Amino acid sequence: MPILFILALVFLFAGCVSDNDDDTTANEADDDSAAPPDDDDDNDDNNDNDAADDDTTPADDDTTPADDDTIDDDETSENAIAVGGSENYGPVAWIRGPKGWSALTFPGVPTLYPLNDVSAFNDAGAFLVGGYGQTAGVYEYKDGTLIDRSFACYSCWQFGVSALNATRAASAGCYANMGFTTSRIWIDDGVQFTAAAVAEPNANGMCVARDISWINQDEAVAVGRDYYTNLGILWSGNEQGFAIEEPPAVAGSWQLTAVAACPGDEVYAVGTHGAVAQGLVLRRTAKGWSKETLPAISLHWDLRGIGCSDDSVFAVGYDWINGRGLLLKKTAAWTSETLPLADGGWGLDAIATDSNGGGYLVGYDHFASRAVIFRGSAGEWQPEDPPAAEENQPLLGVAILD
Repeated sequence: MPILFILALVFLFAGCVSDNDDDTTANEADDDSAAPPDDDDDNDDNNDNDAADDDTTPADDDTTPADDDTIDDDETSENAIAVGGSENYGPVAWIRGPKGWSALTFPGVPTLYPLNDVSAFNDAGAFLVGGYGQTAGVYEYKDGTLIDRSFACYSCWQFGVSALNATRAASAGCYANMGFTTSRIWIDDGVQFTAAAVAEPNANGMCVARDISWINQDEAVAVGRDYYTNLGILWSGNEQGFAIEEPPAVAGSWQLTAVAACPGDEVYAVGTHGAVAQGLVLRRTAKGWSKETLPAISLHWDLRGIGCSDDSVFAVGYDWINGRGLLLKKTAAWTSETLPLADGGWGLDAIATDSNGGGYLVGYDHFASRAVIFRGSAGEWQPEDPPAAEENQPLLGVAILD
């Protein structure tokens, strides 16, 4: 009998030290102090999908998907800003923190216009733009707070923004006068946004600048559309003025909606080749602009956002035939990436990428009336939940705070 009692104690003790439960109290008799180490140094074992996980390596960085997901390895920046909204609701701006997305508070009472774009210049600073009516809406995000930088501008819209730093930003849009629109590009000097001279392709007053991207401190490239001729427009310049650049040969009608400066002194612009209802990508090198060859998608699709990593280029948009968002990627050639969301009525409007090719995709599901967000890391893209109180608002822009 004593021998049986001793054996029972041995088995009981062995069971205690190898217990793999994940309680949050360290050094208890039933804690997993031997295999794996107790929870005060629990480095993301593959069995612990709950909030009790106190990971430090890698950082425990989201609640959806569960923290031990293979994509949860902190390869993208923790914080990002997404913007959008509608004329019925007003602007929305969401911040992505360690535990998901939450709404930022606007100063005062914002007017009923959506925010169309956002550009970050460091880990705590960004510019957000939109507006119409009597105001060109501009907010500066600084150290967790939105600062109202809006300025008076009759019937002005801002669709795109690019920021190098707190005193070097530019926005692209238009203003309306007696039923006609004229392209406008504003340059910020840290105090106010001032309109620069913009050359128009014709004198009929039906042009719109849709986006802008700084190449360096002295030059920015902007893109847009001439509604009179139904052709796209390419500009380059600075506060001294913006001149039209020669486009490549594109048969029939076309327009451009987004532009991004990329590594290697290249610039990419995206939009729609309206004559054939297909997406369009243009590339600028030292030799000028050229038209890119894209994969076949469907009979009707477009591109709306563009972003670059160190070795790849990404474009997003809508596949209208199949009712889903598009993600195209170019390393050696352009290919179509599959995203983990069923066909329906959703699409993508904007992308923000980091140097490794991770980042965020945003858009809207028109059937579900819900914002769409994907977070990418290590070559995989996973959906994330928008803030519940504003989840029915479209997203139009996104930027990584880094």
